[in-house]
Amino acid sequence: MDKNFKYRLIFLVIFVCIVIGYAFYDTSSEYKSIISRQLELQNRGLLDNDLEAEALRKAFDQTNYIQQGLLESPHKIYIIFDPNCGFCSILFDSLEPYVNAKKLSIRWVPLGILHETSIIKSLEILTAEEQIEALKQSKNNKARSLLYRQYVPTEKDIELLKQNHAALDGLVKHVPIVLYKNELGRARIAGGSELYMRQGAEFEHSNSETLNKFLNKVSDKW
Repeated sequence: MDKNFKYRLIFLVIFVCIVIGYAFYDTSSEYKSIISRQLELQNRGLLDNDLEAEALRKAFDQTNYIQQGLLESPHKIYIIFDPNCGFCSILFDSLEPYVNAKKLSIRWVPLGILHETSIIKSLEILTAEEQIEALKQSKNNKARSLLYRQYVPTEKDIELLKQNHAALDGLVKHVPIVLYKNELGRARIAGGSELYMRQGAEFEHSNSETLNKFLNKVSDKW
């Protein structure tokens, strides 16, 4: 065998081994990165399926809601509420600045469950030309009717709220309920501690911190 050929052959074998070794290392490194990412998501609970939240999310497709905020906002949530729910009112006031800043889009789903005036107020909000304005005014008044003193709901109006009650039957134990999708598209129900709001100017800073932390979990998917 030619001496030069022998050296070239040895060099070629060494070169091939180096290339294969590097490729294996690179693939192994990428694989480890993928596994590490999966473990991180699992530890954060982002991969888990929440059956209650998924059931609620499907039910929302059968409800009538009030849209607040731009549809292209980077964060989107559903809120089930009763017009006479005090905490729902605090939540509305706390979230409104984020809606106005085009950071948040909300679909408010009304139910009439807390007070004898809840049904009529829910119907007024659903049928109002300016639904968000009706919601704002109604939440501050316990009276039977605020916007339309002589309002008498039609059968068509009543059907709107009946659809909400039918779709959410057995799924709602309290209000408000806040539902969102995380970055992986998994439906989640916000826990009480995630949205613990307190009323008063002295709590504005802590409320803002709570909301910012919460919105970091919320995706732009309905």
